Amino acid sequence: MALKTVLAIVLLSLPRISSSHCYHPDGTSTSDDYAPCHNDAGKASMCCATNRTTANVNGCRTDGLCWEIETQNVWRESCTDATWKDPSCVKLCTAGIVGDPIEGRRDMSTNDIAITVCGDGSMCCGFNATSCCISGGGFWLRNNTVYAHDHNPASRRSTTSMPTASAAAAARMPQESDFDNTPLIVGLGVGIGIGVPLLIVFTALLVCTARRNRFERMSGYIDKKVKPKEQPIIHELECTLPNSELDSKPAADTMLVSPASSLPRSYDGQTGTWTALSRSETVFTR
Repeated sequence: MALKTVLAIVLLSLPRISSSHCYHPDGTSTSDDYAPCHNDAGKASMCCATNRTTANVNGCRTDGLCWEIETQNVWRESCTDATWKDPSCVKLCTAGIVGDPIEGRRDMSTNDIAITVCGDGSMCCGFNATSCCISGGGFWLRNNTVYAHDHNPASRRSTTSMPTASAAAAARMPQESDFDNTPLIVGLGVGIGIGVPLLIVFTALLVCTARRNRFERMSGYIDKKVKPKEQPIIHELECTLPNSELDSKPAADTMLVSPASSLPRSYDGQTGTWTALSRSETVFTR
């Protein structure tokens, strides 16, 4: 009888040790949709919503977190230890309020919380917590233990090796002196040798054209504004008196009138005619 009582007590205690019930961080019980990820005797286990028959069926990850099969989102859900003091309970995003565009503001102690996995491997609370990832505010999960900094030596080695790889890559980058600049120099010399004479010739043509235009403008101005005055035509009249011979014989007083042909004439430039002048000479004998 005593043996049966002891066995009954042991049997009753086994479910409590390896209980299939799951709890939120505040100790409240979850629904039957949640089940332990493993049933090791005497050990607590993280729980995921693997019993769901509707959408958002979950699967267990090896690090104690859960993932939605349909969306591939990562979640921190519940644990079989109601106090969450067992080391198997992943104490990530278990207190405080988180806000995200999908779930809104949620109390992390009473709900499943979505986890954003950053590019460096750290984890932030909430959907699409990119600002947390950029600012480096994520947490690191190693062997069900949450750290504020990365405690994985392999990760530190890979991180510290990056500058070395960058330095090696920079060392392999070609320097400016490695390039052959001879074609560039030759082309530059040929261009200068041809371009400078052409520039000189073009400049000379411009100067000559400008001077010629200026001269033509000045010539036209002089032709229009300064006209030479017409000089009057001066005609010189040669007047020659014929030689007259006096008779040696005395004679009476006689008046001699020179013939008209021997009289001086004047020229009319407008009519083009010559006009004899009326002139008489009187010779008195002694």
